[in-house]
Amino acid sequence: MRIKARVLFFSLFCCFCKETFAVNDICDLDARISPIYCTCDNNRGEEVNTVCYVINTTSLKNESDIWSDFGEEYAVISLTFTVMNSKLLFVPQIALRKVSKTLGYLKIEGATLRALPSFAIYGLPQLKEANLDQNEITVLKKESVSNLPKLEKISFAENNITRIAADVFIDLPSLKLLFFNRNSITTIDDYAFRHLHNLEELILTSNQLSRITSKTFVGLTNLTSLDLFSNQLKVIPDYAFESLSKLVELDFTDNKIETIEPFAFKGLENLQRLLLTKNKLTVIAYQIFEDNPRLLHIHLSENGLQTIKGETMYSLRKIDDEAFMIHLKGKQILNSPK
Repeated sequence: MRIKARVLFFSLFCCFCKETFAVNDICDLDARISPIYCTCDNNRGEEVNTVCYVINTTSLKNESDIWSDFGEEYAVISLTFTVMNSKLLFVPQIALRKVSKTLGYLKIEGATLRALPSFAIYGLPQLKEANLDQNEITVLKKESVSNLPKLEKISFAENNITRIAADVFIDLPSLKLLFFNRNSITTIDDYAFRHLHNLEELILTSNQLSRITSKTFVGLTNLTSLDLFSNQLKVIPDYAFESLSKLVELDFTDNKIETIEPFAFKGLENLQRLLLTKNKLTVIAYQIFEDNPRLLHIHLSENGLQTIKGETMYSLRKIDDEAFMIHLKGKQILNSPK
């Protein structure tokens, strides 16, 4: 089936400090004024996938009338804002409200959002996926992402976020995937994820996180994968993951871990893969795997390991699987005393 393509050039421009608008249909081919133009493909009746290019934001404001034209004629199911050679300083909330009844996918890229305010992404009943990568976000305010009953995935990759505060994520009962890779996160507040009971995968790769506590991951009762690859962690504290009983994979590769406290992995009864490659471990203490009967792979390469205590190996006695492996590479002195 040939996809019908409609291209819209529509704009907001200032002349003697007055705004002029000539648009009432975001897919109207005849409305060719800038600084925003949208392409709408339509191959299923009135449902459209819309991509909008923001090329001049000099006089563009969050309350500008132009946003009201979204959703007037079509059921917008996918909406992307791409900022080109300009600065978009806000989430166009009026436009989102106009398409809220049908919008299933949202992407904003290249904006300069800085602080994401409360209720920035809010009240979109059909939204399943949101991508906010590469928008220079530094702060997430309380309830900035909230009341999205069908949201399954949201990504904040490649921003400048330094802290994940408590109560940013509220009323997201379907959320399964949350991405924070390649930010500058140093701090995660206690109970920051307490409302995300159905989250399955949390990606915190390539940040500056230096500390976690026994309360950091409270509430993530359905989490199966936690990725902390390439951070600055030095200690894995006791009971850090006690409520994560469904966790299958835990990745600490490329941190600075020197100490794993004896009950660090307490409660991880379904853990199968534990990656500790490229850290600063010299000793693996006894009892450390006592509560992990399903462990199949433990990656310990590129550490300074000198001792794996006999009691540590004994704590793995519950594992009854021919696929079980401990991965050790590099020049290491292994001492496994009886």
